[in-house]
Amino acid sequence: MRILLVLPPQNDTMEPLGMLYLAAALRRGGHVVQAARPTRSSVARVLRAFPADILAYSVVTGSQQPLLELNRWARKNILPE
Repeated sequence: MRILLVLPPQNDTMEPLGMLYLAAALRRGGHVVQAARPTRSSVARVLRAFPADILAYSVVTGSQQPLLELNRWARKNILPE
């Protein structure tokens, strides 16, 4: 399965370790994994080159709205029906 991990915005004080551990486990399980930072252009570029079966997000409570909007946009504009 092809999985795109949408990483949280760049943070100078913290790496997204949960998503990195998840990526490693998925790869060990035989999945193909890519990652992108959450901007429309970066996700669109990756999705066009890497048509994912699953998009996975790392979300902190209260910051979900931009990622929900990004997901709606990707489903409408990039992902196949």
